[in-house]
Amino acid sequence: MLGTDGARTGDIFHLRTKFANIGWLTGEQIVRLAVGLLVMALVARHLGPEAFATYTYVFSIAAILIPIARYSCDGIVLRDIARHPEQARSIVTTSLAITTVLAIFAVIIGVLAFELLPGPEVLSPTLIALSLALVAVVPAEVFLAAAKASERMAWIAIPRAAVVITAGVATLLLVVGGAELPTFIAMRSAEAVFLALAAYLAFHWLYRRSARPRLSGHYAGQFLKAGLPLTLAGFAAMIYMRIDQVMLGAMAPSTELGHYGVAVRVAEVANFLPSVLQATLYPAMVRNHKLGKEHFQSFMQRTFDSFSLAAWPAMIGTAAAGLFLIVPAFGVDYAASIPLLLVLLVGSPFFFLYIALGSMLLTEGKVWTFAYISIASAIVNFSGNFFAIPNWGAQGAAGATVLTYFVSRRRGQIG
Repeated sequence: MLGTDGARTGDIFHLRTKFANIGWLTGEQIVRLAVGLLVMALVARHLGPEAFATYTYVFSIAAILIPIARYSCDGIVLRDIARHPEQARSIVTTSLAITTVLAIFAVIIGVLAFELLPGPEVLSPTLIALSLALVAVVPAEVFLAAAKASERMAWIAIPRAAVVITAGVATLLLVVGGAELPTFIAMRSAEAVFLALAAYLAFHWLYRRSARPRLSGHYAGQFLKAGLPLTLAGFAAMIYMRIDQVMLGAMAPSTELGHYGVAVRVAEVANFLPSVLQATLYPAMVRNHKLGKEHFQSFMQRTFDSFSLAAWPAMIGTAAAGLFLIVPAFGVDYAASIPLLLVLLVGSPFFFLYIALGSMLLTEGKVWTFAYISIASAIVNFSGNFFAIPNWGAQGAAGATVLTYFVSRRRGQIG
């Protein structure tokens, strides 16, 4: 009886911890989304569709390169520290060394991409350098992943929310002061730098008593081996989430990309929940996988149900907000973003399940399966955009994105 009561007490404790973690991460995400939308509305309205198209274009290219610099460190580091918390500092030190080299490589690719791809005529070396700073700070995500593995989310959420709010206030001041495009790009990159610093400080405090850090050649080999398929998957996923904007910038008028950029950013509001659920539930996935196949299957069934249920209110709420707020917030110049948003949101339930599927496959070690699914989806998206954009412009790009989300989920079921 005592053992049963103890187990129940432990279950209640872990349940409370999980709800608290969900609350902290959700709160941080809500702050980031609210401030992010406000900042985007201010910047888009201030710059106008054509200049905002350039803003969207440069950060779309940067976003495609981020998986190379990240090398899937977030998932791998979180998983390995959840398994071996006593090695946290060594895991982070080794991962940071590898991702720093890869970030330099990604920045070089970015410079070449900006030089070779047709894009907005107003691009300059300054804009390119400022946008690629976003890629250069990506290695700091190892600190964020390590902090998440501690399951003490308040240490992550509070400082990051403070950085986001400060950046939002600074952006408002820049708009009032009549700043131009390069300044807003610099502000976004500066925000990324301070978010990286906040992640480092949280990690340093949470793991200050763990074993001294050291570079581990053995772990480096494991990290590189485990990260390759995940990086390919992440790179492919980012391609099908951002290549539409790059292709619109090269194949359609700037105003089309400006309208589409707003629709995409608003649609992404619906996608914050899967990242919160993933960060909160992933350590538990690892533990249930250790307990055996039956425990893991039961836990994953509940996980997929949770992701499925979460998708619908997120999609409907975002659609309602877009219908009523885009024109008042962004201005009448962005009214064409509303139908684009509604099309994009059709793909949200498939995107939620894609995130859950990726977490499951990572936990099971089926990383190449996830990579194949993502690569196939990227090919579908690129092909769809190549055909649809010349014929239907931004509407074609939105349709190609929805098709890609559907295909990624269907291929996951087959796999």
